[in-house]
Amino acid sequence: MPRILSDGRNLAMPRILSDADVTQYRDEGYFFPVRVLSDKQVSDCRRQFEEFESSQGQPIHGAQQSKCHLLFTWIDRLMRSPLVPGRLRQV
Repeated sequence: MPRILSDGRNLAMPRILSDADVTQYRDEGYFFPVRVLSDKQVSDCRRQFEEFESSQGQPIHGAQQSKCHLLFTWIDRLMRSPLVPGRLRQV
């Protein structure tokens, strides 16, 4: 059931996966690829990640590899994006 805000805006996610996509997931247990980011968004995330590694003088390691959303605000925004769970709700 779609969520309707008091101002009339509908918060329902647009349907991205076809019925055949959902059936494949249910029959085979997987479906890919599911595109959730634009090329620009991917480039921005990669740039930020590489800038961090460059500032550290080494690749991320140890505790930096766990709970990355606490270290990187852009990962926190990414994991909370309605696009990701919106795709999952369809299956």
